[in-house]
Amino acid sequence: MKRIAAALGIGVLIGFALVMIRSLFDIDAHAFSVGTTAMAVLIVAGAILYDIFYTMPLRKKVLHTMKLMQEGKPEECIEQINEQLAEAQRKKSRNTAIICRLNLAAAYLDLKRYEEALAILEELSGERLNAQAQLVQSINLCFCYFCTEQTDKAMELYSKNKKLFASYRNHKYYGGNIAVLEMLADIAHKDYPAARQTLDKAKVRWDDPRLQDIYALIEDTLCTVQTPEEEETVES
Repeated sequence: MKRIAAALGIGVLIGFALVMIRSLFDIDAHAFSVGTTAMAVLIVAGAILYDIFYTMPLRKKVLHTMKLMQEGKPEECIEQINEQLAEAQRKKSRNTAIICRLNLAAAYLDLKRYEEALAILEELSGERLNAQAQLVQSINLCFCYFCTEQTDKAMELYSKNKKLFASYRNHKYYGGNIAVLEMLADIAHKDYPAARQTLDKAKVRWDDPRLQDIYALIEDTLCTVQTPEEEETVES
């Protein structure tokens, strides 16, 4: 779509230039109008055809790989994602390249290869991302910081993106991941009852197989910690 928008922008600029040419050379208005309309149609059609035949096949490959990710096959995906990333960079498809990098980081996260995921996600922090890419990057980077015991960084990022996370809190796909971050933040604040309440609700609402292991780990953590009330009981 960006290529089409760019083509429209180029068409407008060319239109201005042609108006100036018409004025200078006193070209017949009807002939001029037919010619410029034909040129505009050709420019937009060219952009659409380019998008269909040059970048769409790559996007289909990326979508297929994302399905493999959802099926819990990250190892199979890594090689494919690297090939797709190289192709996207070669074709100068910036948005597709960003999606590939996010997918690669997600695959590393699934395999608990946190340092490799961190390197990609932190690098993306300095880039201009659309709203959805920003959300995914922030969720995964925050989770990665928690997993590598960089709690201060995790909490800083969580606080910074609290408004963004809140707007997707009930989302069908992202809501479960955001709920996990909420639990980890509550555990960091030692608000174990709040973490338990969020966990119980999340297990009912978001049953994504990829979240089940995380739920189990949080469950284990909550079973091993004591609430302030329990600590007082032990002391007395």
